[in-house]
This record gives sequence, C-alpha cells and structure tokens, in this order.
Amino acid sequence: MNTSTISLKPALLATALVSVLATTGFKLVSSAELEAIRNEGTVEAIDVTALLNDQILPWATDHAHAIDDVVAAIEQQGYDAACSEYGTQASQAFPCTFWVEASGVVASVDTSSRVGKIGFSTDGGTQVEVLTGPVVPGTAVRDGYPELKYSDVGNQNDFATLSDDLNSEVLALVNAAGEFKVEEPIHVIGAYASWAGGERTLQITPVTLERR
Repeated sequence: MNTSTISLKPALLATALVSVLATTGFKLVSSAELEAIRNEGTVEAIDVTALLNDQILPWATDHAHAIDDVVAAIEQQGYDAACSEYGTQASQAFPCTFWVEASGVVASVDTSSRVGKIGFSTDGGTQVEVLTGPVVPGTAVRDGYPELKYSDVGNQNDFATLSDDLNSEVLALVNAAGEFKVEEPIHVIGAYASWAGGERTLQITPVTLERR
C-alpha cells in the first residue's frame, strides 16, 4: 500500500493545528503537563512487610478484644451494633472485621488441606480455628486496617494482590512460630471477618501466634 507524507511550512502547520483543535476540542499541552497526566493516579509501591509489622500489627494489638466479648456483643447487641463498637467495615460491600485475642489449649491440628487450621476453645467456650496455611484465604488482615484504602492502591487487581501479599506475610509469621501440637497452649491475636456473625467456629487470620 502506498503512503504519502504531506509537508507543511511551520506557519501553515500552526494554522492547520489551530483549525483542527478548534473543531475537535483537543488541547495542546507542554511536555511537563503531559508527564503529569501520565503519572496522574499513580501510587507508590507498598512495602508489605513494613505495612504489616510497623502499622497493622501495632493497630491489631491495640484494638484487639477478647473473642468471647466480641461473640457476646454480637449475640446480645446484634451484628451491626457489635461491628460499630468492636469492628471495622469500610462499606456494606465488605464484611465486618474484628481484631480479636484468644487463648486456649490446642485440640486439633488439621493439615489435610492446604488451608491448615489449629483448633481450640476458649475458657468462654468459643470455638476457634486459626488459619495456618500454606494457603491463607480471605482479606481479613487487609480489610481490618482502616487506614488502608482502595485509593491507596489504585485498582481492583492490585487491591486483591495486596491482600494476597499480606496473607503471605502472615504465613511467614506462622512458620516462624513453628509447628503446634495437640495439648500445647496457644495465644493468638488476629482478624475475624464475618458478614452476619453467629458462626459455630470462628476462623482467625493470625498476626501473632504464641505458646502461652
């Protein structure tokens, strides 16, 4: 296919551009303005390890409530009131996430699937499962930190990836705690996410896991 190039003198080119711009509504911008437009909405990369250790973990420790108290609040006050008092919920599109603290004696260690669990009951009778991986599902850790917003990331895919990366950091903490055995004491601080409450067993994504 033949192509042709039309050469215009500068003055004629300027006149032609003005005519086109006037009829199309386009606007000429400088190189600096163009670079600013390209970078608009760009967010800085997030150091997920620092985010978990320096921000989320202190927040969780400071805002964790005894899991028995959270369960009692949901039963007595209702889910919405308990979420308002004890939990975090960005919007109705997300479950309410409660930072909880629980202790007990390990009753079961389930490694039959990739979503490993440590089961125990508290002194108040709450049945707990601590998610230990190697797959840690859900978005509880991300959603439980109210200082972290969708706009900090920029798009839905990156927001989902951030949750996966945080869960990978959680897995590193779990692995550092070592393998738990039945009848060992256990203490956990973590995120419990629920759409309505009332579960028989509460699953916790841990941010601290200890033997005590």
